[in-house]
Order: sequence, then structure tokens, then C-alpha cells
Amino acid sequence: MLCAMFIRRTRTGTGERGEVYYSHRLVRSERDGGQIRQRTLLNLGSDFPVERRHWAVLCSRIQQQLDRQAELVPLSCPEEVERHAQRIAAQLLNSAPSGGTGRPDLQTVDVGSLELIRPRSVGVEHVGLWAMERTYTSLTDVEAVFRSLKSELGLRPIFHQTQRRSDGHLFITVIAYQMVQTIRRRLAQQGEYASWASLRAILEGQQRVTATFRRKDGRTLHVRKATRAEPEQQEIYRALGIDPAPGGIRKMIV
Repeated sequence: MLCAMFIRRTRTGTGERGEVYYSHRLVRSERDGGQIRQRTLLNLGSDFPVERRHWAVLCSRIQQQLDRQAELVPLSCPEEVERHAQRIAAQLLNSAPSGGTGRPDLQTVDVGSLELIRPRSVGVEHVGLWAMERTYTSLTDVEAVFRSLKSELGLRPIFHQTQRRSDGHLFITVIAYQMVQTIRRRLAQQGEYASWASLRAILEGQQRVTATFRRKDGRTLHVRKATRAEPEQQEIYRALGIDPAPGGIRKMIV
């Protein structure tokens, strides 16, 4: 099977003042035998920031990000294009179907081709998402809460020139504080009274990593999965009643 990526720009409508709107999609054209099929891989939105003259090299860099052997041939591109290529490649992997079906998924791979890429902290974010879903904001004295934030979140005063920015900063700070307290209250019910700084240091140790292998047929297998939770991390997850394997397993073959 031969395949190639490209960006498709489609006109979607016209505004009241005559402005034209477009959508942008990352598409893969696949030749399978005597047939050619085109499949949309990712919706890039209407305000896609990469200039059209860079689209070809962007698609090539995305393909290189997904096909590890292709990186043996260096490809020069602007820094901004490289940044978007890495972001889009990561989005493609994160949007891949979950591999958690419970059935064995047997692959023939070259073990020597193994690479571990894109490590990202996931423990703090996993617990933060759990807290965000449970946070309530029925506070009557914002100022009183703000005075207690420094010790919990390690905040420092930030002075804003406009009231709007100050209100926005205060709102986000209060939300963050509430999320922290939601976590600590639930842990306290289970007999765990560690500070947020200690909890964060423990949770930051868990990473989500992509493993890539070269398959027998020459294609590349990408598997993204969180590292196994260590005992202290497992205790936190158990007390909160959440999955110790954030994000599940994502698999993509290119």
C-alpha cells in the first residue's frame, strides 16, 4: 500500500460582508492495489495558521514523525512548521482507536527498532481532571479564600493594569484552589493528609510514553500508554477511586 498526506482546503461559506470561510483537513491518499482512497485524518480548523507554501513540507514532517525510519533522511523546515508537525503527529496518535478491547493484539515487530518518544507527565493532570469534574464554585468571600492560596499553590502577587484581567486571574486561581481542596478532602477521608506539594511530586513521576516498532511488513506501529503506577501513586488513585492507567492504550499503524 502506498500513501501520501496532503492538506485539503475547502470553501465552507461566505459572510455578510463577503468574507470567504474555509475549512482545512489533513487527508491521506492511499493506493491499495488498483484503487485510490482518500481518508480524512484530522480536522485542522478554519484558521489554520501554517502558510500554504509550507503545507507540503509540513505533511512530510508529519509523516516522518509517524514513520521513524524516514527521519534518517533529514528534512529542513522552519521552526514554526516543525512545531506544528510535532503537535499534529501527537494529535493523530491521541485520536487513534483505543486498544483496550480485552482481546490479545499480537504483532510481529523488530525489537531492535524500539524507540520511546514523547514522554509527558500524566499523573497530576489525571488527578486534576478528576477534581475538575467535581469542583463546585459556590464561594461567598473570594478575598478570604485568596489569602489562603499562597501556602497551597505557591502563588505570588501579580498586578494587572485592568480590572478585567485581575478578575480573570482571580477566577482561575479560585478554581485551581477548589480543585486542590477537592482532592485533599477526598484523600483526608481515606486517612491521607499529605500537602499538595507532596502529592504533586509523587504524581509527576508517572509518564505517558509512545513506543514505536518497525513491523514485519515495513510499517510502523505506535503504541501510547502510561507507565505503570508506582505504589505511592496507586495509593492516591485508589483513595480517589480513579483508574491507575491514565488515558488507556492508543495504537496506530502507519
